Amino acid sequence: MTRLALFALVGEAALLWLLLRRAWIAALVPVLIVATALMLYPYASLGPAVDRNLNEVKRTHWQWAISGSDSSAQEHYGFLAADLKFDLQHPLGLGTGASTARYGQLVGTGESAVLGMFGDLGIAGGALYVLFYLLAIWNGWRAYRSLPRDSLAVALPLTALVGGLALLPVTVTSDVWGDLSVTYLLWWAAGASATLASRRSASPAVARTPVVPSPIRPVA
Repeated sequence: MTRLALFALVGEAALLWLLLRRAWIAALVPVLIVATALMLYPYASLGPAVDRNLNEVKRTHWQWAISGSDSSAQEHYGFLAADLKFDLQHPLGLGTGASTARYGQLVGTGESAVLGMFGDLGIAGGALYVLFYLLAIWNGWRAYRSLPRDSLAVALPLTALVGGLALLPVTVTSDVWGDLSVTYLLWWAAGASATLASRRSASPAVARTPVVPSPIRPVA
């Protein structure tokens, strides 16, 4: 789990408390903050100890974990800049699969899931992907508002809403769609939320529709 994902986990808990207003969630937020801080301290012993040339990097605990000057953060920044430059050089994209290296050498983007979509599908396809992602979050909000707060049915809308917001910085900086568990869960929740939102928005119109009596009279 990356440092950015740890920070996003704290944000998720805070957002869940704002939405659900449960006391135990409010108590969970400071616990997660402390746990994140405790995790960052030994991160220097768990994170990479070499640069891209496999040279040993000297590091300290808090300075390594928070300053952003470590080799891991520098690798992310460097690859993100390379992905962005690649997308600008290929506005039409290289086609689906260019951002993967499963069958050969990587020829396109590979660090960011968002920039990877632009590299594969071009500017138009990447913009469409961003629109779909934002619609997933919006439909999660619509479905959540239309359901009872204490209902189990709000689980999938909350996954699309809160999970989508928490994954936003992660998906920009890493290729999370390579993980099937993340991919399936988010987009499954997004589809379910869109269905729930459309059903709830259509139900008032159905309820207001006048009932027309049948012209056929029963035979005595």
